[in-house]
Amino acid sequence: MAKRNEAYDRRVKLLVGIIAKEDEIAYTDACNECCTALHVSGLCNGTARTSYLSYFGLDEIEKRIIFTLIPDSAEKAVL
Repeated sequence: MAKRNEAYDRRVKLLVGIIAKEDEIAYTDACNECCTALHVSGLCNGTARTSYLSYFGLDEIEKRIIFTLIPDSAEKAVL
């Protein structure tokens, strides 16, 4: 059985990002610099109000949603 500290070192967190379609490569490159374990992405369409989308810089209808697993130890570096 693994010690508590060893198990804690293996924990991962799920980072969910909704970004403009053209920013996907820059986003994944930035996450990869910090020891990202896995990326899964897909196209999505927004249903939020235009004012909300504009506030977050997501005016385009087509977006990417990216699920990224990051090691617990890399959380601060990624965020």
